[in-house]
Amino acid sequence: MPNPCLHKIRLRRRLQFHHVEDLMCLEAKVEKPTRVPGRWTRPQENWVKVSTDASFLAASSTGAEGVAIRDSDGRLLSAAARRYVHAPDALTGEALAARNGLLLVGEQGYDKLFWS
Repeated sequence: MPNPCLHKIRLRRRLQFHHVEDLMCLEAKVEKPTRVPGRWTRPQENWVKVSTDASFLAASSTGAEGVAIRDSDGRLLSAAARRYVHAPDALTGEALAARNGLLLVGEQGYDKLFWS
């Protein structure tokens, strides 16, 4: 299978565009995803679903996280987001997102929750 990164580089060079991504792409291994994200699944009736996620940018040691709480019909009940200007790593961001998700659940008074 031809390397799509090399094709991208050749195309950009023909168009006279040169990017740092070209150099980074040369070392990248192209692999098939091991998991395809599924559709949102609803929690049981009278339960809420808590979704958390985080991002991390190593170059600037910054990150962000978000929390969403939805009911069994998919309606957004509560949400929060936060940016971190000094984040040590991605795992810390995910842990903070989970902690803040639990805090938001507690503030809202939900006691039946499904976590994703």
